[in-house]
Amino acid sequence: MPGTATGLGTLLLHVDGAAQVPGLVDAAIQLARAHGSHVVGLATTGNASFESSLGAGLLSRRDLMGAVDAARELAQQRARDFDTVAGHAGLRSHEVIVDDRDASEALAARSLYCDLVIVGQPDPARPNPTWPAAEFDRALRTCASPILVLPAAARSGAPLGRRVMVAWAAERACAHAVAAALPMLRRAEQVQVVHVDSPLSDVVAVPPEDELERVRERLVRDGVAASSWRRAGSYDLVGRLLEDIDSTGADLVVMGAWGRPRWSERVFGGVTRSMLDAMPVPVLFAH
Repeated sequence: MPGTATGLGTLLLHVDGAAQVPGLVDAAIQLARAHGSHVVGLATTGNASFESSLGAGLLSRRDLMGAVDAARELAQQRARDFDTVAGHAGLRSHEVIVDDRDASEALAARSLYCDLVIVGQPDPARPNPTWPAAEFDRALRTCASPILVLPAAARSGAPLGRRVMVAWAAERACAHAVAAALPMLRRAEQVQVVHVDSPLSDVVAVPPEDELERVRERLVRDGVAASSWRRAGSYDLVGRLLEDIDSTGADLVVMGAWGRPRWSERVFGGVTRSMLDAMPVPVLFAH
Protein backbone atom coordinates (compact mmCIF):
# COMPACT_ATOMS: atom_id res chain seq x y z
CA MET A 1 0.00 0.00 0.00
CA PRO A 2 1.25 3.53 -0.66
CA GLY A 3 2.88 5.18 2.30
CA THR A 4 2.27 8.50 3.98
CA ALA A 5 3.36 11.57 2.05
CA THR A 6 6.83 12.83 3.06
CA GLY A 7 7.27 16.31 1.62
CA LEU A 8 5.62 15.84 -1.77
CA GLY A 9 2.08 15.51 -0.51
CA THR A 10 0.38 16.77 -3.68
CA LEU A 11 1.62 16.63 -7.27
CA LEU A 12 -0.08 18.62 -10.03
CA LEU A 13 0.32 16.92 -13.41
CA HIS A 14 -0.42 18.76 -16.63
CA VAL A 15 -1.86 15.87 -18.63
CA ASP A 16 -2.16 17.92 -21.85
CA GLY A 17 1.55 17.37 -22.41
CA ALA A 18 1.35 13.58 -22.17
CA ALA A 19 0.72 13.13 -25.90
CA GLN A 20 4.03 14.87 -26.64
CA VAL A 21 6.12 13.54 -23.74
CA PRO A 22 5.67 9.77 -23.39
CA GLY A 23 7.35 9.70 -19.97
CA LEU A 24 5.25 12.44 -18.37
CA VAL A 25 2.55 10.37 -16.66
CA ASP A 26 5.08 7.68 -15.77
CA ALA A 27 7.28 10.26 -14.01
CA ALA A 28 4.34 11.49 -11.94
CA ILE A 29 3.45 7.93 -10.98
CA GLN A 30 7.08 7.17 -10.02
CA LEU A 31 7.20 10.17 -7.72
CA ALA A 32 3.76 9.54 -6.26
CA ARG A 33 4.60 5.94 -5.41
CA ALA A 34 7.95 6.89 -3.87
CA HIS A 35 6.54 9.72 -1.75
CA GLY A 36 2.99 8.60 -1.10
CA SER A 37 1.67 11.62 -2.97
CA HIS A 38 -1.82 12.59 -4.04
CA VAL A 39 -1.81 13.34 -7.79
CA VAL A 40 -4.04 15.91 -9.47
CA GLY A 41 -4.31 15.41 -13.23
CA LEU A 42 -5.18 18.71 -14.93
CA ALA A 43 -6.49 18.97 -18.49
CA THR A 44 -7.31 22.35 -20.01
CA THR A 45 -9.54 23.47 -22.89
CA GLY A 46 -8.57 27.14 -23.28
CA ASN A 47 -12.23 27.86 -24.02
CA ALA A 48 -12.53 30.74 -21.56
CA SER A 49 -10.16 32.96 -23.56
CA PHE A 50 -11.06 31.49 -26.95
CA GLU A 51 -14.75 32.36 -26.71
CA SER A 52 -13.91 36.04 -26.17
CA SER A 53 -11.14 36.19 -28.79
CA LEU A 54 -11.25 38.02 -32.11
CA GLY A 55 -11.01 34.71 -33.98
CA ALA A 56 -14.05 33.33 -32.21
CA GLY A 57 -15.99 36.47 -33.13
CA LEU A 58 -15.48 35.68 -36.81
CA LEU A 59 -17.12 32.26 -36.48
CA SER A 60 -20.77 31.45 -36.78
CA ARG A 61 -22.52 30.44 -33.58
CA ARG A 62 -22.65 26.85 -34.78
CA ASP A 63 -18.94 26.73 -35.64
CA LEU A 64 -18.01 28.41 -32.37
CA MET A 65 -19.96 25.89 -30.31
CA GLY A 66 -18.46 23.07 -32.35
CA ALA A 67 -14.93 24.27 -31.61
CA VAL A 68 -15.69 24.73 -27.92
CA ASP A 69 -17.27 21.28 -27.64
CA ALA A 70 -14.34 19.67 -29.49
CA ALA A 71 -11.79 21.29 -27.16
CA ARG A 72 -13.74 20.18 -24.11
CA GLU A 73 -14.11 16.62 -25.40
CA LEU A 74 -10.37 16.43 -26.07
CA ALA A 75 -9.59 17.61 -22.53
CA GLN A 76 -12.11 15.20 -21.06
CA GLN A 77 -10.60 12.32 -23.01
CA ARG A 78 -7.12 13.20 -21.74
CA ALA A 79 -8.51 13.34 -18.22
CA ARG A 80 -10.19 9.95 -18.64
CA ASP A 81 -6.98 8.42 -20.01
CA PHE A 82 -5.02 9.65 -17.01
CA ASP A 83 -7.72 8.51 -14.61
CA THR A 84 -7.54 5.00 -16.06
CA VAL A 85 -3.75 4.80 -15.81
CA ALA A 86 -3.66 6.29 -12.31
CA GLY A 87 -6.42 3.98 -11.16
CA HIS A 88 -4.27 0.95 -11.97
CA ALA A 89 -1.04 2.41 -10.56
CA GLY A 90 -1.66 1.76 -6.87
CA LEU A 91 -1.37 5.41 -5.88
CA ARG A 92 -2.29 6.79 -2.48
CA SER A 93 -5.02 8.85 -4.17
CA HIS A 94 -5.65 10.87 -7.30
CA GLU A 95 -8.21 13.12 -8.97
CA VAL A 96 -8.78 14.64 -12.40
CA ILE A 97 -9.81 18.19 -13.26
CA VAL A 98 -10.93 19.70 -16.57
CA ASP A 99 -10.41 23.48 -16.58
CA ASP A 100 -11.67 25.89 -19.25
CA ARG A 101 -8.87 28.39 -18.69
CA ASP A 102 -5.64 28.54 -20.70
CA ALA A 103 -3.01 26.09 -19.49
CA SER A 104 -0.73 28.64 -17.83
CA GLU A 105 -3.60 30.34 -16.00
CA ALA A 106 -5.06 27.05 -14.80
CA LEU A 107 -1.67 25.72 -13.68
CA ALA A 108 -0.86 28.93 -11.83
CA ALA A 109 -4.19 28.83 -9.98
CA ARG A 110 -3.95 25.14 -9.08
CA SER A 111 -0.26 25.37 -8.13
CA LEU A 112 -1.26 27.27 -5.00
CA TYR A 113 -2.44 23.97 -3.53
CA CYS A 114 0.37 21.55 -4.44
CA ASP A 115 4.02 20.85 -3.68
CA LEU A 116 5.26 20.26 -7.23
CA VAL A 117 3.95 20.92 -10.73
CA ILE A 118 4.93 18.41 -13.44
CA VAL A 119 4.84 19.49 -17.09
CA GLY A 120 6.27 18.37 -20.40
CA GLN A 121 8.48 20.49 -22.63
CA PRO A 122 6.58 21.50 -25.80
CA ASP A 123 7.90 19.59 -28.80
CA PRO A 124 8.38 21.94 -31.78
CA ALA A 125 8.16 18.94 -34.10
CA ARG A 126 4.66 18.12 -32.81
CA PRO A 127 2.83 21.34 -31.92
CA ASN A 128 0.07 21.07 -29.34
CA PRO A 129 -2.50 23.90 -29.57
CA THR A 130 -3.39 23.57 -25.88
CA TRP A 131 0.28 23.67 -24.80
CA PRO A 132 2.20 26.08 -27.05
CA ALA A 133 5.62 27.42 -26.09
CA ALA A 134 4.14 30.74 -24.93
CA GLU A 135 1.86 28.98 -22.43
CA PHE A 136 4.77 26.84 -21.23
CA ASP A 137 6.97 29.90 -20.61
CA ARG A 138 4.14 31.73 -18.84
CA ALA A 139 3.51 28.75 -16.57
CA LEU A 140 7.16 28.59 -15.56
CA ARG A 141 7.05 32.22 -14.48
CA THR A 142 3.65 32.26 -12.78
CA CYS A 143 3.25 28.94 -10.96
CA ALA A 144 3.54 29.28 -7.20
CA SER A 145 5.12 25.85 -6.75
CA PRO A 146 8.41 24.54 -8.13
CA ILE A 147 8.06 22.93 -11.56
CA LEU A 148 9.52 19.66 -12.78
CA VAL A 149 9.96 19.85 -16.56
CA LEU A 150 10.44 16.69 -18.59
CA PRO A 151 12.18 17.03 -21.95
CA ALA A 152 10.18 16.13 -25.04
CA ALA A 153 12.44 13.11 -25.53
CA ALA A 154 11.76 11.68 -22.05
CA ARG A 155 11.09 7.92 -22.10
CA SER A 156 8.53 6.00 -20.11
CA GLY A 157 10.19 4.00 -17.36
CA ALA A 158 13.39 6.08 -17.30
CA PRO A 159 14.91 6.52 -13.82
CA LEU A 160 14.12 9.81 -12.12
CA GLY A 161 16.01 11.14 -9.12
CA ARG A 162 18.53 8.35 -8.57
CA ARG A 163 21.50 10.47 -9.63
CA VAL A 164 20.85 14.18 -9.06
CA MET A 165 22.93 17.19 -10.00
CA VAL A 166 22.26 20.47 -8.18
CA ALA A 167 23.36 23.47 -10.28
CA TRP A 168 24.18 25.80 -7.43
CA ALA A 169 24.35 29.59 -7.44
CA ALA A 170 24.14 31.86 -4.41
CA GLU A 171 20.64 33.04 -5.32
CA ARG A 172 17.26 32.85 -3.64
CA ALA A 173 15.75 30.88 -6.53
CA CYS A 174 18.38 28.17 -6.21
CA ALA A 175 17.86 27.94 -2.44
CA HIS A 176 14.12 27.51 -3.09
CA ALA A 177 14.85 24.76 -5.63
CA VAL A 178 17.07 22.85 -3.20
CA ALA A 179 14.50 23.12 -0.42
CA ALA A 180 11.72 21.91 -2.74
CA ALA A 181 13.83 18.99 -3.95
CA LEU A 182 14.84 17.74 -0.48
CA PRO A 183 12.35 14.84 -0.42
CA MET A 184 13.83 13.62 -3.70
CA LEU A 185 17.43 14.32 -2.70
CA ARG A 186 17.05 12.20 0.45
CA ARG A 187 16.08 9.20 -1.65
CA ALA A 188 18.78 9.66 -4.30
CA GLU A 189 21.72 7.30 -4.67
CA GLN A 190 24.00 10.17 -5.69
CA VAL A 191 23.72 13.94 -5.21
CA GLN A 192 26.39 16.23 -6.62
CA VAL A 193 26.36 19.99 -6.15
CA VAL A 194 28.10 21.87 -8.94
CA HIS A 195 28.99 25.55 -9.19
CA VAL A 196 30.49 27.10 -12.32
CA ASP A 197 32.60 30.13 -11.45
CA SER A 198 32.08 33.40 -13.24
CA PRO A 199 34.65 34.15 -15.97
CA LEU A 200 34.74 37.66 -14.48
CA SER A 201 35.79 36.46 -11.04
CA ASP A 202 38.68 38.94 -10.99
CA VAL A 203 36.28 41.83 -11.70
CA VAL A 204 33.04 41.13 -9.86
CA ALA A 205 32.36 39.79 -6.39
CA VAL A 206 32.08 36.00 -6.23
CA PRO A 207 30.72 33.70 -3.53
CA PRO A 208 33.15 32.77 -0.73
CA GLU A 209 35.36 29.75 -1.32
CA ASP A 210 33.57 27.69 1.31
CA GLU A 211 30.12 28.28 -0.24
CA LEU A 212 29.77 24.79 -1.67
CA GLU A 213 30.90 23.23 1.57
CA ARG A 214 28.12 25.13 3.34
CA VAL A 215 25.59 23.77 0.87
CA ARG A 216 26.94 20.25 1.23
CA GLU A 217 26.87 20.45 5.03
CA ARG A 218 23.30 21.74 4.95
CA LEU A 219 22.26 18.80 2.78
CA VAL A 220 24.05 16.32 5.04
CA ARG A 221 22.18 17.72 8.05
CA ASP A 222 18.98 17.16 6.06
CA GLY A 223 19.85 13.51 5.46
CA VAL A 224 21.37 13.86 1.98
CA ALA A 225 24.72 12.22 1.17
CA ALA A 226 26.06 14.93 -1.14
CA SER A 227 29.38 15.78 -2.73
CA SER A 228 30.35 19.05 -4.38
CA TRP A 229 32.85 20.66 -6.69
CA ARG A 230 33.59 23.93 -8.45
CA ARG A 231 34.10 24.33 -12.17
CA ALA A 232 36.43 26.81 -13.85
CA GLY A 233 34.85 30.01 -15.08
CA SER A 234 33.01 29.90 -18.39
CA TYR A 235 30.73 32.16 -20.40
CA ASP A 236 28.97 28.96 -21.56
CA LEU A 237 27.65 27.98 -18.16
CA VAL A 238 24.96 25.69 -19.55
CA GLY A 239 27.52 24.01 -21.81
CA ARG A 240 29.56 23.16 -18.73
CA LEU A 241 26.49 21.88 -16.92
CA LEU A 242 25.57 19.68 -19.88
CA GLU A 243 29.07 18.20 -19.79
CA ASP A 244 28.62 17.43 -16.10
CA ILE A 245 25.20 15.87 -16.67
CA ASP A 246 26.77 13.54 -19.20
CA SER A 247 29.87 12.69 -17.15
CA THR A 248 27.95 11.99 -13.92
CA GLY A 249 25.03 10.17 -15.51
CA ALA A 250 22.59 12.52 -13.79
CA ASP A 251 18.92 11.77 -14.43
CA LEU A 252 17.63 14.95 -12.72
CA VAL A 253 18.90 18.53 -12.42
CA VAL A 254 17.83 20.91 -9.66
CA MET A 255 18.33 24.64 -10.27
CA GLY A 256 16.92 28.10 -9.77
CA ALA A 257 15.06 29.82 -12.60
CA TRP A 258 15.03 33.40 -13.88
CA GLY A 259 17.86 34.60 -11.68
CA ARG A 260 18.19 37.78 -13.75
CA PRO A 261 15.57 40.51 -14.08
CA ARG A 262 13.17 39.76 -16.92
CA TRP A 263 14.42 42.63 -19.12
CA SER A 264 17.97 41.28 -18.77
CA GLU A 265 16.86 37.77 -19.75
CA ARG A 266 15.26 39.17 -22.89
CA VAL A 267 18.27 41.29 -23.93
CA PHE A 268 21.18 39.07 -22.94
CA GLY A 269 19.59 35.65 -22.72
CA GLY A 270 19.83 33.56 -19.59
CA VAL A 271 20.75 30.25 -18.05
CA THR A 272 17.10 29.26 -17.60
CA ARG A 273 16.22 29.70 -21.27
CA SER A 274 19.42 28.00 -22.44
CA MET A 275 18.79 25.00 -20.18
CA LEU A 276 15.17 24.77 -21.31
CA ASP A 277 16.30 24.70 -24.93
CA ALA A 278 19.00 22.07 -24.38
CA MET A 279 17.84 19.98 -21.40
CA PRO A 280 18.66 16.27 -21.91
CA VAL A 281 17.10 15.15 -18.59
CA PRO A 282 14.26 16.38 -16.35
CA VAL A 283 14.94 19.65 -14.53
CA LEU A 284 13.31 20.85 -11.31
CA PHE A 285 13.07 24.65 -11.46
CA ALA A 286 12.11 27.11 -8.72
CA HIS A 287 12.02 30.89 -8.82
